[in-house]
Parts: sequence; structure tokens; C-alpha cells
Amino acid sequence: MPEYHPAPMEDVVVSSRVRLARNYRDIPFPSMLTREFADEVIHRCRAAMPSDKYEMRTMAETPPEEKAYLMEQGLISGEMGDFTAALISTGRTVSVLVNEEDHLRIQAMLPGEQLERCAQIAYECDDELSRAAAFAFDRQLGYLTSSPTNAGTGMRVSLMMHLPALSASGHMGEVAQAAGKLSLSLRGAGGQGQNPGKMFFLSNQITLGRSEEDIIRSVSDAAQEIADRERTLRSSLAQNSVELMDRLMRSLGILSQARLMSEKEWEGRASDLRFAAEIGLIDAELAAVDRMRRDLRNATLLKQSERELPGRAGDRLRAEIIRDQMKEWSF
Repeated sequence: MPEYHPAPMEDVVVSSRVRLARNYRDIPFPSMLTREFADEVIHRCRAAMPSDKYEMRTMAETPPEEKAYLMEQGLISGEMGDFTAALISTGRTVSVLVNEEDHLRIQAMLPGEQLERCAQIAYECDDELSRAAAFAFDRQLGYLTSSPTNAGTGMRVSLMMHLPALSASGHMGEVAQAAGKLSLSLRGAGGQGQNPGKMFFLSNQITLGRSEEDIIRSVSDAAQEIADRERTLRSSLAQNSVELMDRLMRSLGILSQARLMSEKEWEGRASDLRFAAEIGLIDAELAAVDRMRRDLRNATLLKQSERELPGRAGDRLRAEIIRDQMKEWSF
């Protein structure tokens, strides 16, 4: 069995993403695209990238269940219409959203806090795509994008952070306000106030007038401060909160015995499972927990099962997979 190498800051930071927005200089922006221009953008991308390393998926030809799977894996967005496509690397670390909000949205993703490495990967992809034709660029404004908030570097960086202790202690509002003063955004992953997984995205809000290095450094530094607070609270809660320990142990018991597990319930239980692993209640690698959290979502579960899952068959299969895995993790 290969030796496990933890990703940087993986106890708090689940994953890193760097995204670059680019538009070709000689083609109308996506809001004005015709089918002919959209096809030209797709053609340029396909021609620029080696077919043995990247696969092009046109959304018009992609079944709904496959789109749902790609969304769950973070490889496409929910804004992908019929004129759009996705260029996906074989290792699933890079995806290029084509004709979405901009002609190209290059995104590189890695586990843990690896923003600098993500940026390097994104730049390499950017260089290859730019050989097909020049991007829209202004000496004063930088890269021109559909949204003015993305102009300049065209860079958005984000970290997915697991913050159960800060959430439980009621400090998230205070932390989000502090991030806002640094022109950063800290928002829940669930939307509309629903976040049973206690996952949060920390990202930059400003791209114009700042260098790529400054953007990465500001998000990375803020993440370190948030992670330090989260770790301190985890230690305190683990030592002093009987209610927390009771909740986590109950959740572990349910995961090891349940015969039905809905996707919604799994999101909350997966957060408890990760929290338990983070504080040493359960002997589980965090990368394995994160992989299971992602792969047991509905569309991914359906794809990997390679069969129909009518009624609550998916909930039964999810519970069975969880039970089998829990047998390997002592607690």
C-alpha cells in the first residue's frame, strides 16, 4: 500500500482552486455569441490542447445525468448552456469552461492549500490556449472580461475550508466580516443559509489593480489565520464539550449501522465524520473521507454504480458503501 502524504493544511483546507478568465480579442463576448462564433471558440480550444491529455465535452451533446456528475466533481458550473463546452484534463486537475461567462475559464484544482501550484498549472494551460489566438488585453485594465469585477488579472482563487468548530461556536459572522475588510469573501457552500457540511469558500473579491502574487498571498495568509482559530476551537471543544463528543459519536454509530442514507443526511454526517477524523476520534485519512464525501453524491453514485437506482435504491447503496468503509476505521 503506497505511503500516505497529507496535503498542506488538509485538516482545515479541503481543496484549492485557481481560475483565470480569458476572452479572445477577435470574437464577441459570450453574451453576444452566435453559434458560429461559439463553435470557433470550441475549435480553437480543441486544436490548442493535446487530445491525449484533454477531453472536450460539448454540453449540447452531454446527457443531463452526465452534466450533474461533472458538476458534483467541480469540473463544470451550473451556467453551462447549449453553446458551451468543457475541456477536461485526464487527471481531472484542470477544466476549461468554454463559452460560459467568458470565452475561457481556466480552473486548476488540487487538495489542501496548494494555491501556488494551482496557479502554475493554470498559467501553463493559459499559455497553451493563448497560442491559438490573442486574448483581449488592455495595457491599463489588463485582461478584459464579461464582468468588470474579473478584469485585470482575470484571476479568482478560492479555498474550500471545513470549519465545524467556528460554526458551532457562532464565530462565522465575525470571521466573514474580518475577511471582507481584506477584500475577501467567506461564504457557505450550501447557499441560502443551508450548510450542513460546514464547508466554506474563501476567495478574493478584487482582481483589478492587484498582482497575481498579491491575490494568492492575501487569500493564503487569511486562510492560515482562520485555520489557526479553527484548530484552537477544535481543541477546546474536544476537551470541554460533552455535547459535541456525544453528537460525533452518535453520528459515527449511525454511519456504521444505517441501512438508508439520503444525500442530504450524508452531507451533514460526512462533516461529522471529517470532524471526528480531524480531532483523532476515528482512524481515517482525510483524503479518503473527502473522496467518499464527493463520490457518494447522487449523480456520482449513479455513474459509478453503472445501473439504475430507482426509489430509495441509491440511499440503500450509499448506506452499504458507508458501512463497509466504517469497518476499516476504528473508533
